[in-house]
Amino acid sequence: MLLSSSEYTLLRCGAAIQSCASVQSLSSCLSTRTPPHRKLRDQTSSVQTVRVGVATACSIHTCSVQSLQAGRVLHKIVPSNLRGKSRTAQDWLTRQLNDPYVAKARRLNYRARSAFKLLELQERLSLLRAGATVLECGASPGAWTQVAVQHCNPEDSPTYKSSSPTGCVVAVDLQPVSPVPGATFVCGDFTSPDTQQRVLQLLPKGVDVVLSDMAPSATGIKEHDHTRIMRLAVCAAHFAVRHATPHSCFLCKVWAGGEVDKFLRQLSLLYEDARLVKPPSSRSNSAELFVYARGLKSSNNNAANQQDDNKDYNITKSQ
Repeated sequence: MLLSSSEYTLLRCGAAIQSCASVQSLSSCLSTRTPPHRKLRDQTSSVQTVRVGVATACSIHTCSVQSLQAGRVLHKIVPSNLRGKSRTAQDWLTRQLNDPYVAKARRLNYRARSAFKLLELQERLSLLRAGATVLECGASPGAWTQVAVQHCNPEDSPTYKSSSPTGCVVAVDLQPVSPVPGATFVCGDFTSPDTQQRVLQLLPKGVDVVLSDMAPSATGIKEHDHTRIMRLAVCAAHFAVRHATPHSCFLCKVWAGGEVDKFLRQLSLLYEDARLVKPPSSRSNSAELFVYARGLKSSNNNAANQQDDNKDYNITKSQ
């Protein structure tokens, strides 16, 4: 049986419409997040297809495929090769893959997303300046060190400017850290007097900014972990009030808990301003907080030497 050219065109149009209908049906089944106005637009396009013929039918097929691809983008990226990993490790990997700060850190060559916490606090509080002497406790993997070098203008940094004041960045960590040009690393336990003496040899004129990102390995027992990180915070604060220059700054990471207020009260006796801050890049569901203090008082404050209920949290300027 021979078909005329018009009949043959209509036959091809019908086949194309059936193909598009199949793709649209598959799209509606797989893409559960397609908004109602998108579905209505696709249905309207199908009606127009019957009227205009093959070319429009083929274009709807393309749009349907594109809508399927767009639907996949809306889903979270799930890491592969999770076999044998714990649920906690799987959740961490999934969170990292979908974290915009992680992607931004890679793009800007920061070693970790934590760099943006210090950058945001720097923008808000102006902690760092060219010519400042900075001590960073708990430096690994070196993201905060990178930010400190960028702002303090140490002599060996890639961005060093001879026309600006020359700063100094000293970083301490238990673990060896890959070098950051412009910074001096000390590998050791900062709570040890021997390590602190090594640090002091690198800070002959005192320190203008003390940063502490120290944290213990979490055990999952909140009260125990909170007590341990507070002891690290107190250690950093002791060093700051003894060896920092007048009007210096102090920034320290803590985890929310009952001892934070007591620690903050002690700092308020020694600094002009002491408060809690939380940068936007710190996850909202995290117990992480930062204690910020500015303006170390140059004269001994008698109130600062008053004994607290827990002597471990008594921060004094006397050795």
